[in-house]
Amino acid sequence: DIALQGMLNAPPDVGAVEVKYYNANNSTNVYVNAFAANEPQSTKAILNKVETYNYPYNKIVLILNCRSDRIDRTRQFCEDFITDVEFDTLICTGKSTQMVTDVMKGLPEKKYLNFEGKDIKEVERALYNESQNALMFCVGNIHGPGKQ
Repeated sequence: DIALQGMLNAPPDVGAVEVKYYNANNSTNVYVNAFAANEPQSTKAILNKVETYNYPYNKIVLILNCRSDRIDRTRQFCEDFITDVEFDTLICTGKSTQMVTDVMKGLPEKKYLNFEGKDIKEVERALYNESQNALMFCVGNIHGPGKQ
């Protein structure tokens, strides 16, 4: 019984999928932390599941955090996620984002904001500006800007 109570009262893992509502720009937005699903198939499954819940949003904003020590993971997201899911805006943070930039050149109808090497305050401003009845879906890696 004591062990069960401990498990039930334990805080969730950092990066565990989390959904929250927040207000910005006179609109209700949905924030989904899916950083823990750090490969495309699981991430797509989470996004597909989220879409079935009929949360109130008019656009999808992906926030992809990249790491210089996880280039293969970035490649996976470029090949098997970015080109496979529907979204309106992609905000890229972290390091070694060139592969993402290259993929986004082939998707001119999508808005792309790259914050590699930028201050977290600039990222926060962009997130706020994009928060207009949006589903903000965070993917990639929790380390670095993803953790902030």
